[in-house]
Amino acid sequence: SACFILASAILWQETSADCIVPGAPGPLKTGEIFTPVGECIKITCRGNFVSGIGCGMWVPGPGCKRSEPDTTKPYPDCCPKEIC
Repeated sequence: SACFILASAILWQETSADCIVPGAPGPLKTGEIFTPVGECIKITCRGNFVSGIGCGMWVPGPGCKRSEPDTTKPYPDCCPKEIC
């Protein structure tokens, strides 16, 4: 019984540093970054959770417009730009 508890604790320690992210080629290790293809975001494994950052929302100035995201580029270069 004690051996089973120890094995469970070891398994938890090994997997607690991994993050499962849909679309990633496999589990991410703590600190590892993943940028999904076709999306303009950066996902970082923080151990037992992930954090994500994207371009955010903003309104272009008067007489200007917002470009479309360029998902062929990595974050943050893929973010929309102001075109005046």
